[in-house]
Amino acid sequence: MFISLLLLSGGIGFLAGLLREHPYVDSFRSALERRQERGLELASAHTRLAAARAWVDSAGDRTEQRRRGVEARLRAADELYETAAEAHRRGFTSTANDAAITEAAHKRTESGTPLLPPSTTRRPPAPRR
Repeated sequence: MFISLLLLSGGIGFLAGLLREHPYVDSFRSALERRQERGLELASAHTRLAAARAWVDSAGDRTEQRRRGVEARLRAADELYETAAEAHRRGFTSTANDAAITEAAHKRTESGTPLLPPSTTRRPPAPRR
């Protein structure tokens, strides 16, 4: 009975030992896994670096596009104000009873100069680098 119990417990211990990897094999496998993870992190970092470089390289183009957009909006606002001033002049001259007022308004219109003075609130364009 003692010998069978000894063999049974030894067999169970042996089988339990087979379930676990040897410490050297386990450390080698975990080192390979960490190396693979670092490779993936490095590839991800290269991808992020390329995206950042592309973003920095296109900064001048984006600045130029924003500047053109601002200029287009300012031109549209100037045209809107000029149209409103022309409508105001037409309304004013159509209701004016004085011939001198209508003649002065027509001379101003025929000269080709804008009715409104140029805007002084605009910032000068940024210096080019």
